[in-house]
Amino acid sequence: VLRDDDTVARFGGDEFALLLDRLATAQDASLVVERALNAMSKPFTIAEQPIFVSASIGVAVFPDDADSGPALIRHAGVALNRAKQEGRRRYQFFTPELNEQMLEQVQLVSAMRQGLARGEFFLHYQPRVDLLRFTQDSVLSGQVVSLEALLRWRHPDLGLIPPSRFIPLAEQSDLILELGQEVLRQACQQLRRWLDEELVAVPVAINLSAKELGQPDIVQKIRRRLQEAGLPPHYLEIEITESAAMSEVEQTAGALDALQALGVNIAIDDFGTAYSSLNYLKRLPVQALKIDRSFVAELNESATAQDTAVIRAIIGLGQSYDLTVVAEGVETEFQRASLQRMGCRYGQGYLFARPVPAAEIRAWLSGPGSTV
Repeated sequence: VLRDDDTVARFGGDEFALLLDRLATAQDASLVVERALNAMSKPFTIAEQPIFVSASIGVAVFPDDADSGPALIRHAGVALNRAKQEGRRRYQFFTPELNEQMLEQVQLVSAMRQGLARGEFFLHYQPRVDLLRFTQDSVLSGQVVSLEALLRWRHPDLGLIPPSRFIPLAEQSDLILELGQEVLRQACQQLRRWLDEELVAVPVAINLSAKELGQPDIVQKIRRRLQEAGLPPHYLEIEITESAAMSEVEQTAGALDALQALGVNIAIDDFGTAYSSLNYLKRLPVQALKIDRSFVAELNESATAQDTAVIRAIIGLGQSYDLTVVAEGVETEFQRASLQRMGCRYGQGYLFARPVPAAEIRAWLSGPGSTV
């Protein structure tokens, strides 16, 4: 893969540096990097067991990107961070724009920490609706079966910052743990207020990241929040992504088993986007599957049987395992009707309502309701 006069050095932990000398063009570096990624994608054997590894690589070129060794290494690190964000087995060349983006990200992470202390984060709620009972009324009274709590951030200078901008940054650090606890705290307190107002109470779902799920005290933290709010556990639902559920199946199963024993409901979010297996689904104590919005988006008048195959398969899987199936991203009446015909009972999306503040939820909870 490497030439005899190339240098490989370990920086520490799982980070290594490659020094490629006397390359004619940056394209030559690309060829070496691609060979290295391909080589590392192949398993190697330890104690007769195949071991699989993956790598991300950041590339900085001298003297175009830096005029000193420390600066070259620093810029390669900036490129490496971007490669990691893009997914496994990727590489990225340094650009000045990446450096600017890195500085912006550092500033945003700092602002997040300050925002947590100043109470800048709050929740909006999006309803999950019974497709059989849905009508095109402006008020969803009696049709809402549960709510999903979604985190929002209003910065004093930057205004409302979209979750797509700050959640990935939080997931790269321990900030996601603090944000997760803030979501849990606010959701439990709001549920308590609705119960005290004698409104029809429905479960509230919160999203749990893979990092949160891997914390040894996550079950104790959830139990404590429920007790502080005086909430029965069945009012809380935990949503984890399919990829998070599959990352460490045994560890995940242990945490979810404990949550189920506590009485909390569990759903797999973005279902259909990872490489699921029936064995994985049988091992995890889940009650619901949420069809990823990317599949629902393909439901239109010109959709073919192939376009709807994944949705039908997920619905069939849910029926076979006696699981609730919820379609995400429902935006048109055609999608709602199609999902209902295919046997999907519940939906969530802009057709029914956008995420709204808690104050706008009261009308939805004033009529006869049911829980999933």
